[in-house]
Amino acid sequence: MVRQSHALEQLFFMIKTSLILLGLAGSLTLAGAQSLFTVNLDGPQAGTPSLGNGVGTLTLNLDNTVSYEITFSGLTAAANNAHIHGPGAPGVSAGVVKPLTFPLATSGDLSGTTTALSAQQAADMLAGLHYVNIHSSFAPAGEIRGQILLVPEPSTVALAGLGLGTISVLRRRGRVGIV
Repeated sequence: MVRQSHALEQLFFMIKTSLILLGLAGSLTLAGAQSLFTVNLDGPQAGTPSLGNGVGTLTLNLDNTVSYEITFSGLTAAANNAHIHGPGAPGVSAGVVKPLTFPLATSGDLSGTTTALSAQQAADMLAGLHYVNIHSSFAPAGEIRGQILLVPEPSTVALAGLGLGTISVLRRRGRVGIV
């Protein structure tokens, strides 16, 4: 019974330590680094039959501006507006957060840097609650849409893997027993 109790204490200590390290890594990421996002746009996400599509990257900069590079093609009609919308989960409509520069064309590139997001808007973006919408006369509410998704920080993923790997090795060696 004492051995099992000691083993459980070791396990809880390692789990707690791993969570603390993950929390610190996450805090450092938010406090001192840019955050990278991807977006994949298509008609079904916008609720349209459009065969148009798009793909791109967005970066939440240290000053809360958003730099973006998005390529799109196959719109039914020329783009007449493009925005970042939020907060809105996939399939949920939301208001305009920031306008994006766009070409008056059925295919093209959007690129630029927005003005700064508010702290709440930045938090919503990090939580996956913003999306890009490209509008046209075919679909004034948006012909193609894509949810903006955070690309996991490699060091955070590596740290989680290291913690789980350590627990696995110790468990195999019999130093951590799980009842």
